[in-house]
Amino acid sequence: MLAFALASGLRRGRTSLQMPVHQSLCIHMLTGAVLIGACALLQGSILSPLSRKFAIGMVCLVLIATFLTYAIYYTMLRVYPVAKVSAAAPWVFQALEPIEPYGYSCSMTHDEKTSLQELSRSLRKEQSALLLTAARAGGVPSNSTIQRVAYLELNIAAIENTITDPVS
Repeated sequence: MLAFALASGLRRGRTSLQMPVHQSLCIHMLTGAVLIGACALLQGSILSPLSRKFAIGMVCLVLIATFLTYAIYYTMLRVYPVAKVSAAAPWVFQALEPIEPYGYSCSMTHDEKTSLQELSRSLRKEQSALLLTAARAGGVPSNSTIQRVAYLELNIAAIENTITDPVS
């Protein structure tokens, strides 16, 4: 799958390599079949059992799981950039994890919460003062002021996230 994702990223933007999704899926599936066949050959036997259950399982695997998954993947690649599609994968795995990870205590003392709230208020006051000073000066604020405001916003958000979902 990693090789297919890399090939998709390299192929993207090259008009000479553009082809319909169904052709691209067929090439990827045939390549996968050859690679799996080579692995099976190395294991000793390339022959599969000739039973009805095996045939039904293979049809389901190829038509439903593989083809549908690749169709969704390639549709997402056409709609969104490769980086955004790749970034979505950790969110899927994170959604499957338990709410409280094993080995972590998700409790925060009242004093810790109060300290974080005070820190958040201090950072918001500093951010507000910077924005008011920039507004009074008129015009566009300097890059350093904009960066400082953004940096403060990131820290405020991190503190609020820690208060909302503490992991210690």
